[in-house]
Amino acid sequence: MADHIDIDHVARLARLSLAPGEREKLAKDCDAILAYIDQLTSVPTEGVEPLLQTTGLRNALREDGGEHIVAEHLITSAPRHDDSFVRVHTVLRKKK
Repeated sequence: MADHIDIDHVARLARLSLAPGEREKLAKDCDAILAYIDQLTSVPTEGVEPLLQTTGLRNALREDGGEHIVAEHLITSAPRHDDSFVRVHTVLRKKK
């Protein structure tokens, strides 16, 4: 099967340098992978619904709410603030 796969081209794309013995091993691995894919594609799947989720959980997170109150408290408790921004001292300066 891997006859039609240019192993050197694939190695170049993956930026791999192959030793002489590795080329043959990679060709065998490609053959095995392609044979497995052929086996998978031959399985009849008509009428089988796609599996989208395995645990059955819908939403394991708490509902959001109240963040604006926390943010407002943080901003108003800052020593320097403007509207919804906290003012801080300059950290980076332009080189002159």
